[in-house]
Amino acid sequence: IIMTDSGDGETLAEALEVADADEHVALLRTLGAALGRMHAGTADEEEAYNVLLHRMTRSRDNAAPLQRLRDRLLAHRIRVGLRIMREAGIDVPSEVALTAANIERRLLRGGMRAFTPFDLAPDNVIRSGNTFHFLDYESAGFRDVSFDVAYVVARFPVFLAAQPFNEEATKAFVDAWRGQVRDLWPGVDNTDTLQARITGALVGWALSSVAMLEPKPLHDMLDDDPELADEFAAADLSISEIRETEPDEAAFY
Repeated sequence: IIMTDSGDGETLAEALEVADADEHVALLRTLGAALGRMHAGTADEEEAYNVLLHRMTRSRDNAAPLQRLRDRLLAHRIRVGLRIMREAGIDVPSEVALTAANIERRLLRGGMRAFTPFDLAPDNVIRSGNTFHFLDYESAGFRDVSFDVAYVVARFPVFLAAQPFNEEATKAFVDAWRGQVRDLWPGVDNTDTLQARITGALVGWALSSVAMLEPKPLHDMLDDDPELADEFAAADLSISEIRETEPDEAAFY
């Protein structure tokens, strides 16, 4: 669905590639303001989003359960990543495990919820005029906005070509985002609270990334993981059907 015409512009990836230190700070400040406006402008619109999503999925068999499964898998990856690390013999501190459990719950049910692109790779962000527009909403949905912020603070972890941020640029991004959302979520003005939320989301992103390296076929994961199997069953996907579609199902997870 084409929602608007962003006009001619360059991607954030292209802008970062040629930016000097000062321009880098300016780019990240503009990005923070644009992301904050999106979060603040959509935070109270979840019901309208759900109505629209229902209208889009009701004409396709099983589309709604599959959409819910897609959202739930984002949370499951945090838990699965933690399990993989433990099975590999890595000693996971109790603080990390507790943070992982909290952020898994908060991802889909947290208090700071708004529409999140969730894939803020810089080649999915277009600069047009004095602001940015976000593209590729395949992974979008209403979630804890801390994950969007942490994705940028982590320097776009799945986009390795991006220029590393300096501390000033990262601070400029967070401050600009905070300026847009503080009236909605006053807690972001508490530095300790904001740091804890971003740190928790960073842990979530790290464990989610580990989960993507799971060497098991998906049907083996479902055999070993009742919680994950229940999610697939709720979407009307049986383990036997998934086994018949190998190896393509690994890409689905």
